[in-house]
Parts: sequence; C-alpha cells; structure tokens
Amino acid sequence: MQEHELWLNYAENDLRVAKISMKEDAVISSAFFLTQQCAEKALKAFLIFHKQPFHKTHDLVELLKCCIKINSLFESIKKEAIGLNPFVVTYRYPDLALPFPDKTTLGVCIIEASTVLEFVKQQIS
Repeated sequence: MQEHELWLNYAENDLRVAKISMKEDAVISSAFFLTQQCAEKALKAFLIFHKQPFHKTHDLVELLKCCIKINSLFESIKKEAIGLNPFVVTYRYPDLALPFPDKTTLGVCIIEASTVLEFVKQQIS
C-alpha cells in the first residue's frame, strides 16, 4: 500500500468513528475532532500523492492552499475546510466546550468531512 493510501485509510477510519459516536452522547465532543482529522488526513494524502512537502500543521485552510496550488478545483471545498478547522481544539478541552456540542452540528461536520474525503479521493483516482 502506498503512503497516500495509508493516509486515506486513516481519514476513513476517523470518519467512521465520528459516525459511530453520533449514537453516544458521552463521546460526541471527541467526534468533532475526528471530523477535522478526517479532512486533515485527506488533504495531506493528496499532497503526499503529489510528492509535495508540507510542514506539520492542523490548519485545514493552510493545507487547502497547498492543494489549490496543485489543483484549483480544491477551491470548491473551501467552505468545508473553514467549517471544520476550529474543531482541532474546540470541544477537546473543558474551557473550549461551551456551548455543549449537539448532534445536529456534528451531523453537519460529518457531511463536511465526507465531502472533503470524497473530493480528495476523486482527485487522486
């Protein structure tokens, strides 16, 4: 398996766990992070596929800019990247968890992460 495929597998696993978490109120806050991670790993998979170096970052907007330099079609998922970007920290710590996350918002994040992941997979295939 090639390196970019490993990154896509991890992205898919993060999304799968986020979807499962929708059923458990006790772990819903962690699921937001996983949606962000899905998008992050998918974007990094694209960059790895194109042998483009990137520095360690969790910033989806920064990663997206790198992807746009390779393929301008990535502009089409900018809204999703911006939407997911805060969840790298939001809800992960008690002082950043207000208001308490809800399943409706998580559902939106799952859709956004799915959109990014599927878009990246289409651009790689």
